[in-house]
Amino acid sequence: MNTSAESSHALVQQCPVCDAPLRVESFRSGETVCSKCGHVIWYQKRMVDGAAIMDAISGIVAINTDIERVSKSLVAGPDKARVILNLSQLKFISSAFVAGMIALQKRIRAADGRLVLCEMHPIVRETLHGARLDTYFEICDTEKEALDSLS
Repeated sequence: MNTSAESSHALVQQCPVCDAPLRVESFRSGETVCSKCGHVIWYQKRMVDGAAIMDAISGIVAINTDIERVSKSLVAGPDKARVILNLSQLKFISSAFVAGMIALQKRIRAADGRLVLCEMHPIVRETLHGARLDTYFEICDTEKEALDSLS
């Protein structure tokens, strides 16, 4: 049986840029900013088999300074960046979000890393296809396929 204290306790995640703790409940508001580094939280990061998986959060658009911080943190290590952007939570994408993805792709490629997009809603996939960006980005249907492609 949950007490009110247990049910109001939020899970804690970390800022994907500086690793400062963040409360999960604040992700739902779409306005989470890391109090330590100022990064706008537009995705949650998980590590699987040495690849950074970025789960995009619906309703949040990264600005260029956020993309710059993210790309720097992703390519900072000694290994080549292997990044998967999971878009399963997005039913549509704005031109600003597409511009951010292009900037992220450029920075990761410049560091000799790879970015793979996956789990796209049909409208998101059609948006990229219509802009002829489906050939610019590496795209996989599932997260597993994306992980396999980075192996």
